Amino acid sequence: MYKKVPSSFCVAPFYRDGEEVYVDEGQDFITRQLSYPFMEDITAFTKPWQVNTTEAIRELQRTFTCQKDRHLALFKEGKGKEIAHEQLVMKAFMLQSLYWLNGQRVKLTQVAHDVHTFTHAPLNAADRVLFVLHGQGDRGFVQLCSFMEDLNKLNERVDLLKKLSKRGSQL
Repeated sequence: MYKKVPSSFCVAPFYRDGEEVYVDEGQDFITRQLSYPFMEDITAFTKPWQVNTTEAIRELQRTFTCQKDRHLALFKEGKGKEIAHEQLVMKAFMLQSLYWLNGQRVKLTQVAHDVHTFTHAPLNAADRVLFVLHGQGDRGFVQLCSFMEDLNKLNERVDLLKKLSKRGSQL
């Protein structure tokens, strides 16, 4: 089935106004994310910004890490254009991780504003996110890799604090 992309996602370079995505309900979480940028946010199948957030972000991180070395090698060979779609998906992973970590669904129309308001964000998050989103080539990708590493550490820290908080309230 096809679903129209909501206007909050119709921001270059991700989607144009009126664009549709093919939704296959039989696909697993990561396959959906790799198919189209922000698929989980568009379809709201599992709502990872509300439920199982830590694990959803871990899955995005694992997938990103598995593909990172291949992407870096292609950049070094001057073949960055061959992975244009994958680059968009990786940028989407970054935004999904950041938004979901803060309990929110991604809204592409106000990224700069939202990042400034987040409780959980890496150092200089707004500047780094904008650089990655607008940056082309290997410099943008290197910053994306660094930002994803910081998000991974932050995700684990937030998860640990949640567990400690629950444990403390049970005593």
